Amino acid sequence: MKKNILLISCILISTIAFGQNRITLKAAKDNLFKQVDSLRKHKPLDDYNGQWVAKLEKEFYLDTLYIERLWALELDYNSSTQGIAQANYNAENHYDTLLNKYYNKLINRMVGKDKEVIKESQRNWIKFRNSERIFNNTIQDEQYSDGGTIHTIFATQKFADITRQRVIELYYYLDRIWRPMKK
Repeated sequence: MKKNILLISCILISTIAFGQNRITLKAAKDNLFKQVDSLRKHKPLDDYNGQWVAKLEKEFYLDTLYIERLWALELDYNSSTQGIAQANYNAENHYDTLLNKYYNKLINRMVGKDKEVIKESQRNWIKFRNSERIFNNTIQDEQYSDGGTIHTIFATQKFADITRQRVIELYYYLDRIWRPMKK
């Protein structure tokens, strides 16, 4: 009888705890969004002298701050192999959205046939990314690893890192452009 009560108590406590984590994670995500949104709206651009590059710097900082903090939150709330892989996957998707944002900003600042240069660069990067995915999936095979689930984490982390790095590269290109946009 005592064993049954103990078992039921453990199940009930773990159910409540995991249920609270989901609610708490959503609340933490909402809070993080509000904090970053507040920084976006209320930090005066005068602190940055109102220059285009400074505005870009602030925008990039807040964009990446949100993703990195969200990634950390997700890892804190679910540190299982599946939870880590999902957090990595989510971070990659968020960075992919940023990649498109900063790519479009960059291409819109290029003139004439120079736009083709960045388009070709991006096509080459996509080929690189896709080949890295194939290679990462290949080395997950038991022939090259012990076949453990940790390799899922390694692969998803690498996928996110590749996309994050490309976003940073695109931002650095934008940061190097000092000429004002022609109206």
